[in-house]
Amino acid sequence: MSRLLLVVVVFTLVLTVGCAGFNVFEATIGDIQNAFALGELSSCVELAGLYGARIDAYEDDLRSLVHRNPRVQRDAEVLDTMSSEERAALPLWCIPFVSKDNIDKSRDEFGMPTTAGSDTLRENFAKENAVLLQRMLDAGALLLGSANMATFATDGSNTNSSVRGQTRNTFDPRRTPMGSSGGTATAVSASLCAIGLGSDTNGSIQNPANVQSLAGLRPTVGLVPTGGTFPLFDLQDTFGPIGRSVRDLALLMNVLDNGRPPKTLIAPHHSYPTEPVAGSLQGVRVGLLNDTIFPFPDLPTGGGLAGAQATDPGARSAVLTIADEMTRLGAEVVVLEDVAQRVMGIVTADFLPSLPCNNAEEIGSWNYYLGHMVTADSPAHNVSQLYDLIAANPNETPGIAEAMVSANQSANYPYAAVYQPSCEAYSFLRQTIIRTLEGELLDHNLDVFLYAPMRGPASILGESIPFTFSTIAAVSGNPALVIPAGVTDTTHPPMPVGATLLATRFQEARLLQWGMELEANYPHRQIPSFSPPL
Repeated sequence: MSRLLLVVVVFTLVLTVGCAGFNVFEATIGDIQNAFALGELSSCVELAGLYGARIDAYEDDLRSLVHRNPRVQRDAEVLDTMSSEERAALPLWCIPFVSKDNIDKSRDEFGMPTTAGSDTLRENFAKENAVLLQRMLDAGALLLGSANMATFATDGSNTNSSVRGQTRNTFDPRRTPMGSSGGTATAVSASLCAIGLGSDTNGSIQNPANVQSLAGLRPTVGLVPTGGTFPLFDLQDTFGPIGRSVRDLALLMNVLDNGRPPKTLIAPHHSYPTEPVAGSLQGVRVGLLNDTIFPFPDLPTGGGLAGAQATDPGARSAVLTIADEMTRLGAEVVVLEDVAQRVMGIVTADFLPSLPCNNAEEIGSWNYYLGHMVTADSPAHNVSQLYDLIAANPNETPGIAEAMVSANQSANYPYAAVYQPSCEAYSFLRQTIIRTLEGELLDHNLDVFLYAPMRGPASILGESIPFTFSTIAAVSGNPALVIPAGVTDTTHPPMPVGATLLATRFQEARLLQWGMELEANYPHRQIPSFSPPL
């Protein structure tokens, strides 16, 4: 271990000669851009080397990356050949990032497969870059690698894949990083990159950001294009940024949402704020969902909501702190007593009837992806072939084959008897939640909801996770911004907890503006102890 650290230190010293000792630890996009402007960094190759040194030092323990970009040196050299005018035209010139491993990277360009966290797909190569990845590259960003994820994004409580294993939480390796975008969150928290891309079907950006003191944005469904991504459930899948600052998220959204997305006719291109604006929270009316930080009132005996009762005092205090800070900045906070319970009650009652619809959408989306998006020599070109390979693979995640059988059976039920009423049940579920949320906004003249992402901090691996409220944004399709809110001292060591801001569809710019003003006045990002500066 000491020899490894010595090598890393020597390598870092070599790379930082001539760049005035710039340290990428906790560096934001703005910090990197300023370092180039001031001459503290003189080349993209040097910056890539600094991040490479951190990956060398910590990745074996963190296991946040499935693959490192084997052509990162080439890509950095290409960026270095650009003139100052060309660099200025690229908003993310030489900003190092990672992308979750369900986002396609062209084999011809990068030589990296899209595994979706599955050992069975180690040789699954994409024909083209995903649309959102290409937007990052067109903006000048530098891809460092693919981030680990729960196998096929099927586990939101942890990130443990058959292709890379258990990703660690940077604040306590005994605790879960949550999932399924835990690899992206850990890489960002450990400063193995400046920013990362994740996906969120039912909390996979929200919860990993929450438990590692990060900012994460789950955009409105359909706002960021999903072409060239390995799907889970099209009706809820969305892709967005995870970063150490809200401002960094806004800078990425100006790139990810740079035109009308495919299959979305009603979402115009938005302009996202890039600086905090004093007074942006003045007069904003905030609905505090009190039942996310206190036990549900009038909870029926038994039922799927029983786990919603446990509330960590630190998580409660953190959300109340954010509410107080918003008030100091001019917002008006209205306490709402039972909104979360009603929404989660709708989900609990209607989820099972909608399951065949979910499964049919999943199987259909996988068949399309495998049949159209991957190279001819990739291992599987439909779900049936994939299932046979998974069933024969002793290294695959336990239970995945059985889950695929169940999903496939459900997807092939008779249309009129099962599939149609099941999809009607899902549509009813979603519309009921949307009407519930929008009704509260209208009744109380509110602009935004504030609530706890989870009932507590990250749990010890293998133990039950705290109840999560990520489903509110996931099923409604509304945008949610998770922000750091401090730590809870009920754990040893103290663990991060966050807060969620939820608005109506396509209101990401307002969420980011409010989040930036909060961040500028009351920063709550915590520094991880498991990946200190080199």
